[in-house]
Amino acid sequence: MQTKQLETLVLQTRPFGENHRMVTLLTVHVGVHNAVAFSAQKLQHPLYAVCQPLVRSSVLFTKPERGLQEVVQGQIITSYDRIKADVVLLAYAQAMCELVLRLPQVDVDQRDLYTVFTGSFAYMEKSDDPWRPFSFLQLWMLHNLGLGDDPFAWDTVVQAGVAHNLAQTNRGTLDDYLSSSLDRAVSKTIAAALSQELDDRAGIRLKSRRVIDSLERFYL
Repeated sequence: MQTKQLETLVLQTRPFGENHRMVTLLTVHVGVHNAVAFSAQKLQHPLYAVCQPLVRSSVLFTKPERGLQEVVQGQIITSYDRIKADVVLLAYAQAMCELVLRLPQVDVDQRDLYTVFTGSFAYMEKSDDPWRPFSFLQLWMLHNLGLGDDPFAWDTVVQAGVAHNLAQTNRGTLDDYLSSSLDRAVSKTIAAALSQELDDRAGIRLKSRRVIDSLERFYL
């Protein structure tokens, strides 16, 4: 039986049997993958908190000769409590997780992807602007899908009048993008335009966009 210790971020969980939980994890070394956490559905079990969505932990895995990889131990690094307490921040964080889960076939540097997520969530813990990190991840995905880096070639972005803003701010790193001088309205417009680009060019329509669209209409 093999064992390994990895830093992980829980993207999604679902019940597995009566008391167990299947978790989909993003890790710094091996990308997006599934593991089973036995008895983690029980509130009193030590793995219950570790296996909640949007929890970042250091996790010990075992891999039997047959069967699924197992989560056997975990130490929480952060649970992003501010994001979970804010309906808007949570909706965008869930959209980011869904976006990655919709693109398992993309050959990318998974260490870079993990850094994008942890950097984005750290920013969202301190800021009320979730549109910048969400936009950056969408730009990152468009690039890795081979759909280009030129915002003037994206019809929806051009029609929304934000191609010039993207050309100025999309300098390649998350820190650069998050520190750019975009105002709130432009950030929101860019996020929506890029979502439409992913729909039009890659056929990716996020289910979580319905929640986001409702929030945009009634709360923002």
